[in-house]
Amino acid sequence: MSPLQAFLHMMPPAQLSLMLELTNERLVEKEKQEMTRQELLRWIGVCVLIAAINFCGRRRNLWEGGGAPSKYLPSYDLCATGMLRNRFNDI
Repeated sequence: MSPLQAFLHMMPPAQLSLMLELTNERLVEKEKQEMTRQELLRWIGVCVLIAAINFCGRRRNLWEGGGAPSKYLPSYDLCATGMLRNRFNDI
């Protein structure tokens, strides 16, 4: 079973559809681009990743290559997830 399949077993399709519908209503109110189901899954994944990262400083620095756990490890760069910081904040 792939990680995506395991996640989808815990998150019923009706819940994802409701989350997408309600979020898109808010995005339209703010005159932002609606999100797709794939983007919703990516957003949830980024939220889980941020929760698992141990870092000091602002979370916004994670998109700028900041927040390295030590001087011997590379900095985090959430741009690699495919979701930009501004879009994450919009959602």
